[in-house]
Amino acid sequence: MTSIARIASAAAASGLLLSLPAAAAEAPDPFQALAAACQKGDVPAALARFTDDGSIRLSVEGMPDELFEGRSWIRVFWEIHSRGCKLEVGVSGPDGAALTLANERFRALGAPQVAFKARVTLRGDEIAQLHLVLDAAQAPTVARAVINHNRAVVLRFSDKVNRKEEQSAVDECVASEYVQHSIMPVAAGVQGLREFYTRFRKAFPDVHYTTDDTRAEGDTVAVRMTVRMTHRGEFMGIPATGNPIIITKMDFWRLMSGKVVEHWDAVDRLGLLQQIGVVPKLTEWQTSPGFEGFR
Repeated sequence: MTSIARIASAAAASGLLLSLPAAAAEAPDPFQALAAACQKGDVPAALARFTDDGSIRLSVEGMPDELFEGRSWIRVFWEIHSRGCKLEVGVSGPDGAALTLANERFRALGAPQVAFKARVTLRGDEIAQLHLVLDAAQAPTVARAVINHNRAVVLRFSDKVNRKEEQSAVDECVASEYVQHSIMPVAAGVQGLREFYTRFRKAFPDVHYTTDDTRAEGDTVAVRMTVRMTHRGEFMGIPATGNPIIITKMDFWRLMSGKVVEHWDAVDRLGLLQQIGVVPKLTEWQTSPGFEGFR
């Protein structure tokens, strides 16, 4: 047994974390095992390589880091990145192992193949931390493509789910561990999102969304829209009134690896309740000349 192997064995036996570039190990086993699982599209096998509290950090210069912490979020990472995956392990050095990756995610960004430096922190033979850093030469092109792709994902969600009630697009656009930040009664995760849209459509079956403006920066997309609908079903305990409704709405979506992971909104809920008739209209209500919503 070499001195490096003896150190690794002693560290594992003591429960200590050992962080080594792949060049320092006897064989790049963590990377080779992940490459095999990824190329088979075997998410459970990739997930099994990590500790329960493990993490994957994906760094692209010019973009916020994508941090997938804990087993459920690591599963999200592999659900995305193992599609059409070919992962090759190259030469290792002091700054980590060289990985070359081709998959559906990066092909969608116009990058058929990307290069990473990868560092791993082991706990025994399991991965506690995996840090992937995109090659600096590719980062500017990929960062621009990520921003444009994020905007396209959000607009696709708005078109398919909001306008056309095609809920199959929820799985295409939203991560399985999606988090909703809203005062509205939306349960956790993707299933909660589907249930909310089902209830909302029963209350406002003719709802129509007009996208007025979008902004994309870093990992966030902002959308301003006008919503027109008729109150034809029970809504949050309020019986149908048949009243026409027009409100303005702003959404803020955060994405990781091309999937929506968080959502916030700002909606004219006072205007909604006034038009339904459960809140009185203000007698001195004034609006700016360019306002297009409820007056």
